[in-house]
Amino acid sequence: AEAAQTRSDMKKPKFIPEFDDIPTPRTKMPELEIEERALNFAEVELGFTEELALGEAVRCLSCRRCIGCGLCLAECDAQAIVYDQRPEVTEVRVDEVVLATGLTPFDATRKPELGYESGMNVVTGPELERMLSPTGPFAGLPLRPGDGMFPRRVAFIQCVGSREEGIGADYCSSTCCTDALEQAQLLKERLGDVDLKVLHRGMRPIGRRGEELFRRAESSDGPALVMAAVSAVAGPDCEGSVTVTYDTGSGDTEEEFDLVVLSVGRSASGATRGAARRLRADTNKFGFVSVDPLSATATSAEGVLAAGACVGPVDPIVEG
Repeated sequence: AEAAQTRSDMKKPKFIPEFDDIPTPRTKMPELEIEERALNFAEVELGFTEELALGEAVRCLSCRRCIGCGLCLAECDAQAIVYDQRPEVTEVRVDEVVLATGLTPFDATRKPELGYESGMNVVTGPELERMLSPTGPFAGLPLRPGDGMFPRRVAFIQCVGSREEGIGADYCSSTCCTDALEQAQLLKERLGDVDLKVLHRGMRPIGRRGEELFRRAESSDGPALVMAAVSAVAGPDCEGSVTVTYDTGSGDTEEEFDLVVLSVGRSASGATRGAARRLRADTNKFGFVSVDPLSATATSAEGVLAAGACVGPVDPIVEG
């Protein structure tokens, strides 16, 4: 009897923690409100907060179906089951740290004249890329978000949030032109008879892929490249065409399109700024990590290297 009591005492704190709560229904994943889903491309499932996750873990472990036999621990070859695990901080000594924190698309709402917030048929380049993906909201079909129809007239507006000193982004984002030309080609392949225009302030496709797409665009198979300054984009909230006002040098022209794509630029992410500050690595005035031009990766902090888009708006496919 004493041996049995000893075994029970040994197992109880380790395998069967006491819970004062009564088992409750499973916690439901928080989701974006239905009204908000129609206005953006945000994820519907918002994920658990730390508080909800801990509460769900307590609920799960308080089902009282575990008898404390420890067989799951014995059967797990990866030794992933640790009954008495506690939070801990691990310090790892390394010779070098590589920053690769990526970048952030420009917030199109900072250019209200381009109509991003006022109409559902005005989307950004990353949103169109998501729409064209087989796993996207339309299963790869290029449909207008406003009414689910196939667009027949599409306009791409370049340099949204790039090469603009007034908003602190007087640099070329490097990838927007190539992305727009590639997306225009995909639209043409999937829609067939579609009128495509790229309104730009000087195309700058980079790399072999960009050059090939640009040469195709200059031919009859590609979109029409129109050098113009866009001053306004206006249209209905949902269904209907969008009116774009632009100037090619001879006065304003108004033209209607079924879908308008804003080729937004790229900016340094908050993670880049935070990591660089903690590691004492210098950044330029745009927030990207400064590197030695001779090494292309060495920063001002000893033992800290930077790679990829945290150094500047580069396309890894083009640059690699």
